[in-house]
Amino acid sequence: MMFHTEKARTLKPQIEDAMWMEHIDIENYLQGNMQHPSSPHRDVEEFWDDYNKKSFSFIIKKYAQNNIFLNIRYIFRRIRGAVK
Repeated sequence: MMFHTEKARTLKPQIEDAMWMEHIDIENYLQGNMQHPSSPHRDVEEFWDDYNKKSFSFIIKKYAQNNIFLNIRYIFRRIRGAVK
């Protein structure tokens, strides 16, 4: 557990009595993206060029057509936008 607030720090002694706790070095548990940014995809420039010049429907068809999750999310957003 990480105690960031003053309130959490005051509760820490009570919590320590109820469970086993050990101090760790957080550097050993950081994920890659927390240490450095991801490298951009090789087609990032092409994507942004298409994004600025083409329609959103074109972008979905070109970059997310075979990704069922993105297609479902797009449909729900369209429905939500129509309902508002």
